[in-house]
Amino acid sequence: MTSMPVRADDAEVRIVRLLVPDAHGVVRAKSVSADYFRGLGERRHVWAAPVLYGDVWQNLPSDVEVPMGNAFLVPDMDTWTVLPWNPTTAVVICDLEADLGLAPAPRSAARRVIGSATDAGYTPLLGPEVEFYLMTPDADGPHGGSAFGMQDWYSNVALSRIDGLVQDLFEFLPRMGIPVYEVFNEHGAGQMEINVEPTVGLRALDQIFLARLATKELAERHRLRATFMSVPSNHAEHPPSGFHLHQTLLDDEGSNLFAAADGLSALGRAYVGGQLAHASGITGVAAATVTAYKRLRPNAYAPLRAGWGIDNRTAMVRAVLRGESTRIENRLGASDANPYLLAAAQLAAGLDGIATGADPGDPAAHDVGSDPSYPGVPTNLFDGVAAFEADSVLVEAMGRDVAEMYCAVQRQVWQRYQFHVTEWEIAEYRDVL
Repeated sequence: MTSMPVRADDAEVRIVRLLVPDAHGVVRAKSVSADYFRGLGERRHVWAAPVLYGDVWQNLPSDVEVPMGNAFLVPDMDTWTVLPWNPTTAVVICDLEADLGLAPAPRSAARRVIGSATDAGYTPLLGPEVEFYLMTPDADGPHGGSAFGMQDWYSNVALSRIDGLVQDLFEFLPRMGIPVYEVFNEHGAGQMEINVEPTVGLRALDQIFLARLATKELAERHRLRATFMSVPSNHAEHPPSGFHLHQTLLDDEGSNLFAAADGLSALGRAYVGGQLAHASGITGVAAATVTAYKRLRPNAYAPLRAGWGIDNRTAMVRAVLRGESTRIENRLGASDANPYLLAAAQLAAGLDGIATGADPGDPAAHDVGSDPSYPGVPTNLFDGVAAFEADSVLVEAMGRDVAEMYCAVQRQVWQRYQFHVTEWEIAEYRDVL
């Protein structure tokens, strides 16, 4: 029996956290001793299979048969990293294995679609940009409990107030193998954005998954709470947060297949066409919470319709034409989207566009969201999930088992939401009726 590989710099590690992204992209974890982990060898560590099917409150759907036994954790040692702020603890992202193969986990969907791209001769290059909010313990403060106010957008004052956290992110993330290049305050009160250098394949998604973990942990060390909830309150100073995924395809020699002398290549145009054709299905994954659909509103820098443009931030797909750095940015994702499912759906749609020769039409230079000639995207979780479930191309590309699991979880969430009386309803009706 072989032992798990251990690097020389792992001598201090006493605890290993085994990480699994659930349907929502939440970091679920188990802690084991380092000695136990090193001795696992070919053995597998158990993981409760129902965790994949639970919502954030552990409610299980009733319309599918949920496996109630164990799955097994398969650590991906390429993701092994010691936490720089806590060198006695290492983390490793795990795949899930059932008795008959991989369990229907989000990471397996991304691996499957990236594998399809590789088989077709393409290497996906992905660059995540994710917004989040920094909240303080005082939720009743002047800025809705935020670390700084809306007037502080892009201001040095805001960055100076959270300088300790910003320094930690720039120091620790690169030591975790996460090539962060930009952290700045956005236009909301307490709203931040973190950008990671483009990376090929699954590694790019692992990096943003671990970056979110690190951001939340480091914020706690500075007595702040980081939330990737797309709309964290009804406060006027809290505009929505997005997850914009920059993407291109490389050939076997590393050349950019979207770049062309006259702008976007024919292959790049077909890729865009595929994403527009599958916009409704992608929305069911890109807007993965009830709240995410409240981001899809006018003047929120969120796409309301399926259109594309050259450096047009009102469009769902923004083409950035910069020679070998040419890429497209899909702006549909909410900040709380599962990075693995988000990328899998968008890649699958783009690859289908290439396979079918999809034509995206002419790029728009005007406000796409206010132009009814462009098809709208779903506006609530129920319709979004139904659109994804009905998109056989995305379902087959990502794996029917993953799609079934994801949709079952989301239908359960929608049913619970439908029966929940909101504070808005109480304030609107209770006294007057």
